[in-house]
Amino acid sequence: LYVDGRRVAAYRSVVGFSYQEPGGRTPESDTAISYVDLNPTWTPSPYVVSHELERKARADRGYWRDNHFVRQGARWVQEPGPWNTLGQVVVAWPNEENIYLHGTNEPHYFEYLDRALSHGCVRVEGIEDLAARLLALAGRAPEGGLEPLLRDVVERRIDLRGEIPIQVIYDRVAVTDAGATGLRPDIYGMVPGDGDPEQRLGALLAALSDARRARRLATAD
Repeated sequence: LYVDGRRVAAYRSVVGFSYQEPGGRTPESDTAISYVDLNPTWTPSPYVVSHELERKARADRGYWRDNHFVRQGARWVQEPGPWNTLGQVVVAWPNEENIYLHGTNEPHYFEYLDRALSHGCVRVEGIEDLAARLLALAGRAPEGGLEPLLRDVVERRIDLRGEIPIQVIYDRVAVTDAGATGLRPDIYGMVPGDGDPEQRLGALLAALSDARRARRLATAD
């Protein structure tokens, strides 16, 4: 999170699977945040239901009940609360893929080195802190803070009216506060083959230039 050109916070995250499926790789985006949802429900896609949840339900007869799912027509819907797959906070923006930032009921995944484990959305460690900062920046912070609202376990949506930009960038170049750089693995296979050393050096310098340009855009007013 950047404010007035200065990084004020950073969070570990889980992103989309490295392979493509109905809901796989996290897509890039350059837009503005629409709203923050507190205590969201979760309606899993038919793909997730058939390939994941129904398998769990076959192994555990009480799965749907114990995980707070209710039937609404032809769909399963998970009720709000700390047990919810999305956690208790969603930060959303308009996009056809229905991708957003959210919490999780499985925080242990943030400890993994390889965190390409979602169906496309970005799980954020400390999403409550991020949401509170975004709401404050937009002048929409609720009186008394977020904690009392999250304890109520009642779904609420706070409109940010597109006042805060967000960029989702496939940025493989890591730049530390001390200025050191490194190249992360190409988990999505978006970079052509390694080639000779000159080609590798050229790709690294180009990636570094793109990352710096993207960060300038992210910090621009």
